[in-house]
Amino acid sequence: MLLMPKRSAAVATLVDLYLRLSIDKEGKDSLERQEADLRAWAAREGLTVRKVWRDAGVSGYKANVARPDFEKAVAAVLAGEVGTLAVWKLDRLSRRGAGQIGTLLDDFSAVGGRLYFLKDSLDSSGSGHRMVIVMVSEQACAESANTSLRVRSKKDSSRRAGHYLGGPPPFGYDVGADRKLRQNPDKAVLVRELVDRLLAGESMLAVCRDWNLRGIPTRGRGKEWRSSAVSMTVRSSVLSGLVPEKRRAEDGPGKRATNSTAWRDPETGETVSLMADGEAPILSESERLRLLDTLDSRLRRYGRGLRTVKQPKSLLGGLIMCASCKRSANTFGNSYRCRRVHYDGQDCQRPLVVSVTTIEAAVRHAWAYGLAALEPDSPVLAAETLGEHTVSVSSSEGNGVYLTSREAATIARLANPRRGSVRTPSAYQAPRQ
Repeated sequence: MLLMPKRSAAVATLVDLYLRLSIDKEGKDSLERQEADLRAWAAREGLTVRKVWRDAGVSGYKANVARPDFEKAVAAVLAGEVGTLAVWKLDRLSRRGAGQIGTLLDDFSAVGGRLYFLKDSLDSSGSGHRMVIVMVSEQACAESANTSLRVRSKKDSSRRAGHYLGGPPPFGYDVGADRKLRQNPDKAVLVRELVDRLLAGESMLAVCRDWNLRGIPTRGRGKEWRSSAVSMTVRSSVLSGLVPEKRRAEDGPGKRATNSTAWRDPETGETVSLMADGEAPILSESERLRLLDTLDSRLRRYGRGLRTVKQPKSLLGGLIMCASCKRSANTFGNSYRCRRVHYDGQDCQRPLVVSVTTIEAAVRHAWAYGLAALEPDSPVLAAETLGEHTVSVSSSEGNGVYLTSREAATIARLANPRRGSVRTPSAYQAPRQ
């Protein structure tokens, strides 16, 4: 037996049970089975079950997933409230490998706590068991990594084929047996109504109130429409019949991922349609992007309650392509890097790595000099919008981040006899004074 600090006799006879969700082949909820097996073991050992901790439907592998009861179960042992934490099987406690399990073993050993894994017949207080526990934890981690790879590969294959990946049908569409989208005649009309009303200046809240009064059902199980549901509907690229690229939320555990960007095939760089042959989407992608620009301009103008409107962290995220593998590049730290390597975890012969400051300065200068080369009467200079960029040449001051003094002077000297200013993309607006 390992030498550990002594605990009181009362605490030593107490055991907490930790359960994590798993569904067996028969479909029975294994939480009940785990608890029954652990209670039977505790009775045989003469231990008293003090508390049962449950994390239902929660991953034990993903680092960004919160497990509230796991944290509480560990804290109870470390605080000396209970002597033993019993788990049905080691992979129910963690699938993150020796890093997490090794830390738990050290922490429990320091306070005289005990970890017991029923189906593995492993006891942290047993001689020689510690090494085996670490090895089994690494096996569990490797199994999860392989499963994750298979699932990701299957999803990528489905994306390339333009298959809807699952869940309730997106509002306005039906999903056929071929996993392709077709317009739902009744709901598609409602989507067009929603878009027209938002473009006309109505708020999402006003539309929700009206639809709830009219008894229009939501996409899922929700009984009433909420602004968040409307926002998710119009922001998803699925609305325009394109496979979405789900981006992980950056605000921490529990935050929803967004899927407003259309997924692009890494091989071709093209978007992929979800629509069945001969079927048209309710909204074109250009219409959807115009709607999003309208909605985002309201956020920049009015804000969202007392919260600061979140601005893009980079100018070119998702727009730059790695020349070697044709995969898009996003910011990682202070650089744009190939997503195939740094996001997908795959190989690229010559992955792109370039400083954010360097490439964005080059693009802004190229844009400025390209604008300078235009004739004074060019319609581009007079246009109110140019793609997603707002261009203004006038004598009035306005909100926005302007070109540097050197760039502005270059434009004024080389191409533009009129005094004024040229605004860069409106997403980078300066705060109001």
